[in-house]
Amino acid sequence: MKKRGRGAAAVLKRVLKRRASPVTAPPPPVRCGGDGSGAGGMENFRKVKTCEEESPLPFPGLPAGVVHMKVKEGSKIRNLMAFAMARMRAAGTRHVVFSGCGRAVTKTVTCAEIMKRKLGGLHQVSKVQYRTVQEVWQKEGRAEQLTVPKYVPSICILLSKDALDPGEPGYQPPEPQTEKPPGRERTDKRMKT
Repeated sequence: MKKRGRGAAAVLKRVLKRRASPVTAPPPPVRCGGDGSGAGGMENFRKVKTCEEESPLPFPGLPAGVVHMKVKEGSKIRNLMAFAMARMRAAGTRHVVFSGCGRAVTKTVTCAEIMKRKLGGLHQVSKVQYRTVQEVWQKEGRAEQLTVPKYVPSICILLSKDALDPGEPGYQPPEPQTEKPPGRERTDKRMKT
């Protein structure tokens, strides 16, 4: 007996075979040149670099020696956390700020959550905003460049050993310490009760 594919592609193929009328092809894609030749479109450009605007941290009153971790899209979490954890365990460090924009926002939140779980007792204030990023595109084979402003979401997370203002928007108090870390209890499903 012949097996039938159960995936979405197999189902679509069977449905199309059963149709009485022929399936029409989708219209051809429209190119950005206007005349269909592609001249003047973005397919002849490649991104050369991305420049972020330097902006001050959105937390007024921070001391000068605060640890500022700038998380990028290609940053490795283990490298970021090794440096940040070593600095936070040092005697003089009381605050650390994780900041990231665009595709690095989720990685920034992950770093802050890992630090909160490992150290415990940290107060948190999060600020979300938009940041302007300048993308520089270069035409292939030429020195002609095009700079495009792009508005991307950005997040700054302040973690502090000291108490922060609970009335500030984005404040999260430290999680209460438990005797056993959650998820450590295992039950054996083979055991009968």
